Amino acid sequence: TFQGTGVPCEVMTCVFFGESCCEEGKPRVLTMLYTGDDCSASSHSQGGAVECDDFGALLDTVYIISSDDDDPFVGDALVWFEGTVSVGEAYDIDAGNAGEDKLKSNTYIHILASEGGSVLQTVKFHTSCSQPVETGDQYGASLLIACLGEHESATALTEGEIAEPPTELTGPAVPDVDLTGDGAVDFNDLVRILAVWGTCPETCPEDLDGSGVVDYRDLLIVLTNWG
Repeated sequence: TFQGTGVPCEVMTCVFFGESCCEEGKPRVLTMLYTGDDCSASSHSQGGAVECDDFGALLDTVYIISSDDDDPFVGDALVWFEGTVSVGEAYDIDAGNAGEDKLKSNTYIHILASEGGSVLQTVKFHTSCSQPVETGDQYGASLLIACLGEHESATALTEGEIAEPPTELTGPAVPDVDLTGDGAVDFNDLVRILAVWGTCPETCPEDLDGSGVVDYRDLLIVLTNWG
């Protein structure tokens, strides 16, 4: 996770959108940020390889199952991730959780209202690298923020949340990006972006790029002006 200009990353990988997840073999770990968005927020280069279906309004806190199967409740699926996630939290789709060294050709993300509850959203996307897989891709409510290939040996990218960057950061802040007005672009501004994720009224200051939607592009603006 980006920790500021001139500040070395520790434990977690820095986030740079637009980087391929296929340069070090097929994906082994995909770190997703849960945004709470419906399928209309999807943005990627996989075209028809991605299928996204909404079955109900997404909640701030949900139960996510990611596997190689289109049925979230089947007993013999390879489960890459399973757990409770809230808006703004990250989770790892990790082949190692199923004893594999890379993800299968198709990866499914099932978002449930609760453990064992009703399915609110299901996404299928391609993870064999015959289609692009890049940081910044969004599949429904899941934004890809980091990844590891099968030939990389780094440790897990996240432990379920975005780490707070160190407070001892230096460098000029950009006024429009300093949403809290405290003279620094930092974790507090990041929280402001995540708190209003989605469609935003015209006067919404968190819509930094003026698109009418607070999304990963605004998140990227905050990260690139950190300090």
